[in-house]
Amino acid sequence: MGLAYLGLLWISVKKFTQNAQSIFQTVFGFFIRLALIGISLIYIAKWFQFQGVLIYLLGFFIVKKIVQRKNYGYHS
Repeated sequence: MGLAYLGLLWISVKKFTQNAQSIFQTVFGFFIRLALIGISLIYIAKWFQFQGVLIYLLGFFIVKKIVQRKNYGYHS
């Protein structure tokens, strides 16, 4: 899920720098990413309870740290 989120974020940032109508695309991309995470968290919480949510969040942050270390253009 972390790869999907950060990949969609990367695509949004690329389009933001290339297109004049990118504000709408950026906002739309934000809501798509938010829905993706929200739906998957609800699904995991329903089927795997608290441990599943912790593992999900841990995996998300591990992918974020890997992307930061590789310096693919995502900093924070």
